[in-house]
Amino acid sequence: MNLELTPQLYQAEALLDFDTPIIGIAAGKRSGKSHICIVQKVLLASSIHAGYTFLVASPTYGMSRRNLFPLFHAECTRMGLKVEGLTSKSPSEIKIHWGDKVSTIIFDVTVENYSRMNGLSLAGIFVDEIDKARFTDAEAFLEEALIRLSKPAPGHVAQLVVCGAPELNGYMAEFFIEKAGPDRKLYKWSMMQNGALSDEYKALQLANIPESKQGGWVHGEFMYSADGLVYDSYDPEENHTDMTLADVHAIEDIHVSWDINDGGCNAHMSVRRGQFTFVVDEWPKMASTEAVIEKAKKQPWAKQVVLTCDPACTQVFPYIQKSGLRYKIMKAAPEIEWRVTSLNIGFGTKAEYQPGVMKRKLLVNTKKCKILNRCLMRQGYVKGAPDKKTWIEDAGTDISGPLDGIGYFYYREFPYNPTNPSKRIEMRGF
Repeated sequence: MNLELTPQLYQAEALLDFDTPIIGIAAGKRSGKSHICIVQKVLLASSIHAGYTFLVASPTYGMSRRNLFPLFHAECTRMGLKVEGLTSKSPSEIKIHWGDKVSTIIFDVTVENYSRMNGLSLAGIFVDEIDKARFTDAEAFLEEALIRLSKPAPGHVAQLVVCGAPELNGYMAEFFIEKAGPDRKLYKWSMMQNGALSDEYKALQLANIPESKQGGWVHGEFMYSADGLVYDSYDPEENHTDMTLADVHAIEDIHVSWDINDGGCNAHMSVRRGQFTFVVDEWPKMASTEAVIEKAKKQPWAKQVVLTCDPACTQVFPYIQKSGLRYKIMKAAPEIEWRVTSLNIGFGTKAEYQPGVMKRKLLVNTKKCKILNRCLMRQGYVKGAPDKKTWIEDAGTDISGPLDGIGYFYYREFPYNPTNPSKRIEMRGF
């Protein structure tokens, strides 16, 4: 049976790519990703792997019911396919007949309930709106999905297809950029490529969507800065360093900094070289200040350690004093706005730098400091103040914890005090 597919030219390559094991579609709004690379592609795949089983998932079942089921119903009807189960408002699966073979498409597994994949052997998994899922759920779902892609038709490739909008800086960026490899390919689609949209509509969107958001919302580019972000000068590509602890010289100080959160202390190791600072590693979700100290004492570079944390450390300060490690902690915390500005200046696009001077002086090993990198990309302002409510599960604390910890260290080294620039910072320790 010949299927009448309807891709536009920019969509055709991804739709017809059945050789790449992992495909990503990072697409602007109204670019047709769900219609073409979820609905039409899985229908085509089910004919290629006739008689085999597939999974289509959204972050929640409600999203599939609202966004995908109407498209499946329309496409199956238009193509004249013999389908069982699609007349139900909430199908758990549908079965498509290809001659004497029947392919199954499962719908009742979502990104949020990824554990329901247990026991499945699949020829293809198609995920829509992955960026709308929680980071930890998306990560766990895709890890499990790769395990379940174990039963394609002979001579064909079991395939994972992931669609999402890139503006939310979610797990999709890490999965296809940080973990890029020969087994995966990322396609980028723009709203401007969609010939089904009028020129008037496109012009209206460009006129109304802020320029800082057009990269993601319109053009399908991963966005690392936008209106409302706290660390709007940070760019994970421009501010990346490959430096690790193995590159630190024996005579250099290794600054171990953290914010004090029971069960969620996230410690970072940083090295300062003149005006440049390198954040080279992180210890996430440490149980306590004592746990951070004990781990630091066991490192082969313990003699190089300089501890620093939240100046409001009265209760834990005795542990720091008795640790036998050097420490250098501010006696008073700076204004939050000043600490944020200090970091943004370090990240390097602020006007405080003179022309011709290298602007990016605060660099982060984004492969080692994944949680810090994610928090820097995502923390926004809520009612005029940095967000302190968004929970980061693998950090064991809210989004501000890892950022505050690195901020206390960097402000200590490079203070920003617009009211009294020459004022010295009082310290505990050397």
